[in-house]
Amino acid sequence: AVDEDLTAGNALALLEGADLVVDGLDNMTTRYVVNDACMELGIPWVYGGIVVTGGLVAPLLPGGPCLRCLFPEPPEAGSLPTCESAGIHPSAAGVVASIQVAHATRLALGQLDRPRLIALDIWTDDWRVMDIEARTECPSCSGSNREFLEEGPGEAVTSLCGQDAVQINPARQASIDLDARAREWEKVGQVSRRGPMLVLDLGDVSIHLFTTGRALVKGTAEVAMAKSLYTRYVGN
Repeated sequence: AVDEDLTAGNALALLEGADLVVDGLDNMTTRYVVNDACMELGIPWVYGGIVVTGGLVAPLLPGGPCLRCLFPEPPEAGSLPTCESAGIHPSAAGVVASIQVAHATRLALGQLDRPRLIALDIWTDDWRVMDIEARTECPSCSGSNREFLEEGPGEAVTSLCGQDAVQINPARQASIDLDARAREWEKVGQVSRRGPMLVLDLGDVSIHLFTTGRALVKGTAEVAMAKSLYTRYVGN
């Protein structure tokens, strides 16, 4: 095991030499990094995502289709429900993981005849299987622009000296509905409005969120912990 935070700067080094990658990530931003790295290195990977009772699974291949064929751009910060704000049904996690393992096995044996996206909901019994193809204009699997491997400005994370707090600015400015987010956060902690901020009090730590996606995580000076909390309660 490698205890590293996978980033644009180290993704190629961490994944080089792998035969296959199976997605167990909790945020879309890192998935786009993994996607570009796998396309660059010629490694197939199996995408899997879960929120509440729904899940998505797709095998993604060198040369396409890739993640950006399905979702050309990452979502805005805070635009998608998170596992903490909306929850995850354990049965959905088990089903998605099982399908991922089955796809990984077929890829390893060379027996995946054509890539398909599986969209399922264990609560409604809805199950859809769709053939997926590479987009000719896709910048990642075509190799024209694997921008998520570039160490640009990205997400700005700063530990605030003497304040036991970390400030996080998302790479892309968002437009978060704080009233809607308050209703989600009320399920997991104490919520209050303080001027332009929405505050989630989790006891030892608190998250102070602005509509742009900028947040102050108070109660810790550890960047890794602050980023984890941001991903869990705000999103990508």
